Amino acid sequence: MAKNHIRIAAATAVTAVALGVAAPAANAVEAHREAKTASQTAEPLRPTADDVRDLVSRMRADGADKNQIREFEQYAQQLEDPKAQGRILGSGTVIRKLIVAGLRHGGVWAGKIVGKVSKKAGDFIARNGA
Repeated sequence: MAKNHIRIAAATAVTAVALGVAAPAANAVEAHREAKTASQTAEPLRPTADDVRDLVSRMRADGADKNQIREFEQYAQQLEDPKAQGRILGSGTVIRKLIVAGLRHGGVWAGKIVGKVSKKAGDFIARNGA
């Protein structure tokens, strides 16, 4: 009976030492992952004119709202205009609409959106998004 208590105590001690060594390593790995995710999301999500035009072509094929397509075409023209390289009025609202449309219709822009969460998943969607 006394030998069992010694074995249990030894097993408990070994487990405590193992967890004491493993816990800091696990914390370091988790901190590295969080830092990588934070650096991915810190970059602003801005579409290019090509991204918007790709989305517009997908929206036309899907029979989306013509007014929204027209709004996105105008935004793509503004993105190409060198005079408008600063701030485009209402771009925050347009970008929110582009995000929703991108998730609905797929394509390169949808891949960039999802890529903010998972680079691997974003690349997959950009290549294979329907």
